[in-house]
Amino acid sequence: MSAPRPWGINSTADIQRFDQATLDFIRHQLSLPPSKLPDLGIPQHKYKVPEDRIVEAAVLVPLCIVDNKPSLLFEERSRNLNRHCGEVCFPGGKVDPEDTSLIAAALRETEEEVGIPASTVSVLGQLPPVPGAALTMRVHPFVALVHTSPPTRADDYGHPEEQSLELSKLRCNHSEVHRAFALPLTHFYDKSKQRLMRFRDTSLMIPAFATDKPDLEVWGLTALIIRQLLLRLDHHEPKTIKRVCRAKIEWEYQGWKARCEAQINREEGSRISPEARRRRMRMEQSGAAAGDGPWADGIPERVRTIRGREA
Repeated sequence: MSAPRPWGINSTADIQRFDQATLDFIRHQLSLPPSKLPDLGIPQHKYKVPEDRIVEAAVLVPLCIVDNKPSLLFEERSRNLNRHCGEVCFPGGKVDPEDTSLIAAALRETEEEVGIPASTVSVLGQLPPVPGAALTMRVHPFVALVHTSPPTRADDYGHPEEQSLELSKLRCNHSEVHRAFALPLTHFYDKSKQRLMRFRDTSLMIPAFATDKPDLEVWGLTALIIRQLLLRLDHHEPKTIKRVCRAKIEWEYQGWKARCEAQINREEGSRISPEARRRRMRMEQSGAAAGDGPWADGIPERVRTIRGREA
């Protein structure tokens, strides 16, 4: 169990309201350098275009109080769009030439899409950029708190019941957004609301989250951003992330094991019985876990370490 924080918060799930102490905690966690965070193996994609041709985009990751619960605000995209229709996303879009900064683009898009003016948004920090699906766009996520009205001073955030956001009053641009909805932060720690899925064509396994609709999930890039946010705010690996990492390690191990079996089959062919093949496979696994044997170099170091401890 990790030591208590100065703010009295040990997990995102502990957040009960967005008072000054909580906001200071969030700002602090978002400002931590990568060296202070555990490495979860987020894949480094190579963009398909030169650096000067990468399209920059920005999204807002909106924290808010809905029904007296600290929540994240999402959009369900219009089903009339040509791309990503009906999917869940955060408000945001491409940076326009008239935008003075990345955050200015995120705030402009948020107001255009769901009618939340920049004057009611307090930016708390930024998450690392992530690549778009086509590997030609770089998406910059900004974490922010959405108020029901412009705060009168920097530390005036009121009580949760006074700051509850009425989703029905948001002015959604229905040419782009079907609706806006929110999910409480505790929702992302409920194992019954998750299923693991592979992120694009990488070995990274991340959770997809259920929503208030049975046939609608938060997945892909949006789920990856949530995963980064949980890691930042928890500072250690929460149970959800540990389970995801464990699944990834097992997935890598099973892939390595299949490659070993295929190699043995190619070498021995039909001259070796199934029982002898299994016996040799166990010997090779033991050698690889200990760091020797002909397949020791082929197994990922993280997998070798963990499987070796289990042997």
